[in-house]
Amino acid sequence: MRPIQRLDPLVADQIAAGEVVERPASIIKELIENSLDADARRIDIAVEQAGIQRIEVVDDGFGIARDDLPLATERHATSKISSSEDLACIGTLGFRGEALASIASVAHLTIISQVRDAETAWCLSAEDRSSARIKPAAGEAGSRVIVEDLFHSVPARRRFLKSLNAEFSALERTFVRAALASPQVAFTLARDGRELLNLPLTDSAEAFDVRLDRLVGKGFVEKSVAIDESRGSLRLHGRVGLPTNSRARPDRQTCIINGRPVTDRLFAIAVRQAFSDVLFHGRHPMFVLNLELDPADLDVNVHPTKNEVRFSDAKLVRDFVFGSLHRTLRDLRPSSMPGSHSALPSPGVPLLISAQERRRVSSSSPGAPASLFEYEYQHGDLQREGAPEPQVIGDEAPTSPTSKDVPPLGFAIGQLHHIYVLSANREGLVLTDMHAAHERILYERLKREFRDGKVSAQLLLIPISVEVTHAEAELVEESASKLAALGFEIDRRGPTQLLVRSVPSLLGNADVERLVRDLLPDLEEFGSSQAVAETQDRVLSSMACHSAWRAGDNMPLGEMNHLLRRMELTENFAQCNHGRPTYVVWSINELDRLFMRGQ
Repeated sequence: MRPIQRLDPLVADQIAAGEVVERPASIIKELIENSLDADARRIDIAVEQAGIQRIEVVDDGFGIARDDLPLATERHATSKISSSEDLACIGTLGFRGEALASIASVAHLTIISQVRDAETAWCLSAEDRSSARIKPAAGEAGSRVIVEDLFHSVPARRRFLKSLNAEFSALERTFVRAALASPQVAFTLARDGRELLNLPLTDSAEAFDVRLDRLVGKGFVEKSVAIDESRGSLRLHGRVGLPTNSRARPDRQTCIINGRPVTDRLFAIAVRQAFSDVLFHGRHPMFVLNLELDPADLDVNVHPTKNEVRFSDAKLVRDFVFGSLHRTLRDLRPSSMPGSHSALPSPGVPLLISAQERRRVSSSSPGAPASLFEYEYQHGDLQREGAPEPQVIGDEAPTSPTSKDVPPLGFAIGQLHHIYVLSANREGLVLTDMHAAHERILYERLKREFRDGKVSAQLLLIPISVEVTHAEAELVEESASKLAALGFEIDRRGPTQLLVRSVPSLLGNADVERLVRDLLPDLEEFGSSQAVAETQDRVLSSMACHSAWRAGDNMPLGEMNHLLRRMELTENFAQCNHGRPTYVVWSINELDRLFMRGQ
């Protein structure tokens, strides 16, 4: 074995650079952070060959004094912390003092900087930290950092770089995240001499919305909802896309913690859980969210690239993020959504139905056939002062759609192809997917009853026999207690025969045999020992889906109106359990434009 020896400083720097400088995007991140910490209000970035040949970052920040320039390329030299106590409360983006030293070890580095109110700029040029040279230069207040010929001293590292387009895409993503995290700063990005993005600083919410649409995607603001929630020292604010405006990949998600764009697993889990009931399977929400908290409760010194953080109370943060998003999504009421035909109107601005409006709807809910309404009157939200007795609506809407008393989703006009419910409200025409809407109503009620321990079972006058496979019969027998918690009493009467004696009261009018058969695959997928308990919402969602009105069912007009009233009182009713929209609204003005009235 070789004897232990100290590494050559250049080799040590190159090893350290491997942690900090992975690709051109890594350099952009470090240089932008330095500019922001220098209180820059404008940052201009220009790259050649995706940053491999040349990166230039210019800012109007404080600048670096002549005597400090030599230290700028020294490892572990920084102006941002001075003691171990400072690490417990870091308020800057950069603090390790490694970025410029690491860059200088793998590329040609030039820094031209002038402190504010100084008469002269100074230039530092270095191929490594041992060859740094300083001389006067022409310049303006701020700093200009030029990085050329990346990995010239370690050509093996170049083999791990991807194509120019792939490297530039990574660089652009880093730029976008920084621009979203720092709306108070103007940014420009140029590639090979051509300006791609020019983002003025934003001094208002409206101006930042313009930046959001440019960076996240056209229409993001229109198809998203603002959020601003606080609890103690925690604050969550930003915009989150509507569930119907989701992506196949999580590539439009920006998490910003105390001004620092990060990739945080705990934050991602909280967001995913908040969207679990409203997002189509395999889809990912779009969001730009800022989490602010006391720096003393946050550890940003857990990774060389500072892309990850750690919270002193992770559960508190997760619950806060989840609860804030869940409440926002729960109360979301889109006024309209995009149609499937290009001539149909685009979505309008999301609105919220107030608690007062909900109470008014509840206290004046038109009745419906006793199949669902009487159950809800006896067990649910209609048990409140002033609630009407159950009644059946006739074949006509009880009031004119222009009346002030018309509820948000209006009164039913009829069915379209036994799939959609047509209704008229004060704004215009409402089209509701009856299966999707009923599915959400049943699901929310089942969740509430199960979590409150109030799931009631309805005994069947005549038990229903269901023939299944031997394995399915074994599964039902093993899961008897968990099925009972859901309101099912199912006995095994033979090797392949089940006898259903009770079902959840809310689902009493469902096709019992079909409901049980549809439930069996979920039991099989989740397992009999822990599945149903641990994935309760998934099972309840499946039960609701298979018990709701289906396409082709003939729904009486009274039941249509009752469905609309229950929607207005139901959490998350804008989407079904699978994330599909439950309804769309077209205003009279939009319909007039569609038919060119007045043109």
